[in-house]
Amino acid sequence: MLRKTTYELISRAAAALRVAACVYALASMTATATAYDFTVPHSGHDIFYNIMPGGTAEVTYMAKGKATPSYTDDLAIPATVEHDGVTYSVTAIGDRAFARCRELTGVRIPSDVCSIGMWAFAGCDRIEDIRLPERLETVGADAFDGCYALRYLSVERGNKTFAAQDNVLFSNDMTTLVAYPAGLEGAYSVPAGTLAVGRRAFGGCTFLEKVTLPESLVTIADDAFYFCNSLTAVNIPASVTEIGAGAFADCISLGAIEVDEANPVYSSKDGALYNKEQTRLLQAPAAIPAIDLQPTTEEIGRNAFMRCVALPGVAIPDGATGIGEAAFIDATGIVSFQIPRSVKTIGPMAMAMCANLESIYLGADTPEDITVGEGALEGIDRTTCSLYVPAGSKMSYQLSDQWGSFMHIFETAALSEQSISWETTDNSIVNEDELRLGARSSSGLTVKYRIAPGSEGFATIDGDRLRVTVPGEVKVTAYQPGNNAFLPARPVTRVIDTSEMGVEDVKADNIKVYAYDMRIEIVGAEPGASAHVYDLSGRAVYDGAGRSIPVGRPGIYIVRVGGSVHKVAVR
Repeated sequence: MLRKTTYELISRAAAALRVAACVYALASMTATATAYDFTVPHSGHDIFYNIMPGGTAEVTYMAKGKATPSYTDDLAIPATVEHDGVTYSVTAIGDRAFARCRELTGVRIPSDVCSIGMWAFAGCDRIEDIRLPERLETVGADAFDGCYALRYLSVERGNKTFAAQDNVLFSNDMTTLVAYPAGLEGAYSVPAGTLAVGRRAFGGCTFLEKVTLPESLVTIADDAFYFCNSLTAVNIPASVTEIGAGAFADCISLGAIEVDEANPVYSSKDGALYNKEQTRLLQAPAAIPAIDLQPTTEEIGRNAFMRCVALPGVAIPDGATGIGEAAFIDATGIVSFQIPRSVKTIGPMAMAMCANLESIYLGADTPEDITVGEGALEGIDRTTCSLYVPAGSKMSYQLSDQWGSFMHIFETAALSEQSISWETTDNSIVNEDELRLGARSSSGLTVKYRIAPGSEGFATIDGDRLRVTVPGEVKVTAYQPGNNAFLPARPVTRVIDTSEMGVEDVKADNIKVYAYDMRIEIVGAEPGASAHVYDLSGRAVYDGAGRSIPVGRPGIYIVRVGGSVHKVAVR
């Protein structure tokens, strides 16, 4: 009886110490490790540790002053480590501990680890399998970001915080989806009964093409689907009443967000996400080629048009009063903005990095009528972008701090509207692989063209010439950015069938392209010649002068190099 009681006391004491260690580890997670307290060789690695307040150890990120990550191959983190005669239990993996260890192929985590820090394994793009320990209580934001080979996430039996189903990490009660492995591809259905998709739960899942959300879902957290490059459409069920900022930001293939009409909080129009009253635009899909904002729109939300690559222009409706923080940040597709007199605030970084912007039409009578946040115009080329302002206001804009650096400021009176007409019969064949595009503007101004998302790699555009590289259907958008007499025209997108044009496998005799070990190898091309690699969806995979190009996943790829086009299967 005494032996049993003693055993129970020891067990309880050990459990209490583990709980205390977890508390100390969790409390310290807010501080990012910037150095290490000691290092211990293990499994061929020097592993770096910090001593935690509770007398335990945390794995930290690389040697002080070391420029590159230090962990490679398969690593087993020991359960205990000894330093200066003291044995420490390993209870935490710190922020960035293994970040960008691209040669790390596997990691085994000891059972006493109760916390994994932010970006702990970010960029470890060769790890395929991670098993989370029994006592794990927290996983930091973006812990597995950029783990593009990760296909298997599992949790040790007995964990009271987390569970895994079909290699996807959930809260223990299966109500919150915590993390989806970035290496999984194709379609995924979130299980019925799930109430929330956590912050960045699908962030960076570049191979996810389709997701089905259940009728039980209530919350989609901030940045939940951030940077899901292959996701093309999302349907929001009626049950969802909370969608966080940037939930679908930077999804460069996303063409539509549709909301169930019975949803009491949200709505959609022309593929864009609004609040129910359609007074606030929350998210425009990055691949949408044209948008007519609802006339009821009063505010453009944070990150709403972030990295919109397909949209040539935006006309904000009269009555709108605010443009949110980073609303159009890095929207490199946009060439023209129309901002009416009613807009009083442009948030910080609102139009930053809109590098291809050609024109901004401002309705404010004076610069003082509109408040411009810090960095809102950062990255706009003010030597080429024209600023159009109301008659009589040019001098005040030239003297203003925010707008005075624009080299081309023009006064405008009443601007005329224009439109684009374009039928596929307006196009004409120049030769076997070239087409002259025939869109016309009602103003007589020259129409410009761009390849729409999803068709990259199948054709290129030079002026009004469409040159076919891979026959098939090509989406092309025509636009006209306006001038001091005409407002920008609404863009028009057409699908052009080029299946009878071009040569499907053009190969120069001196260039060979083949696949080996998940890489595309190019032999015989001229030094410095650019190589362009696309997957079959038209998504650009690589653009540069490399000759040994990692692609990261099996599939069929289109390679353009030295004037020739090659198809190659990577297995």
